[in-house]
Amino acid sequence: MTLALAVSTCSVMARAQDAANTFEQLHARVKPGDIVVVTDAEGRDVRGRITVLSPSSLAIDVDGRTSEWIQGDVRLIRHQQRDSLVNGTLIGLGVGAGVGFGLGIGVAATELYGGDTSEDSDGTVVVILGAALGAATGLAIDAARRDDVVVFRAGGAPTASLRLMPLVTPRAQGIRVAVVF
Repeated sequence: MTLALAVSTCSVMARAQDAANTFEQLHARVKPGDIVVVTDAEGRDVRGRITVLSPSSLAIDVDGRTSEWIQGDVRLIRHQQRDSLVNGTLIGLGVGAGVGFGLGIGVAATELYGGDTSEDSDGTVVVILGAALGAATGLAIDAARRDDVVVFRAGGAPTASLRLMPLVTPRAQGIRVAVVF
């Protein structure tokens, strides 16, 4: 019931960021040196590094071989983007510090229970070590993550969106899902 009430307050439409429709517009989204995946008019995908991007053509290097297209021969271009390293590092730092804090309390309690009443507890070291390991793990995960984002879509290429709408009737509550092309 709570879910139906929460969903009934809004209708959500998920849609990708607007992609360029011309190679001229594409200049604002990619540059030579970027890695892209080009889907040609026949539906073949080619991955490579942009070497030339002009208002009328695109060339990419694919393992030392150049592939070139004019705008009319390209259906879709996806750009390989890296995730920001900051958010993963901060999330890992927080999670690691939290785990370290829990373990540090356990270490301190064990020392007290064992009769050690000295001020130099190993609990602080455990918190710092947990935070450092968590930050390093978050950084490594973000460094390895790459997403392909659509940066060019030919004018006639189909687009799809997902719509979530509340469904509330006297006998049922739920969510209506619609895929719109």
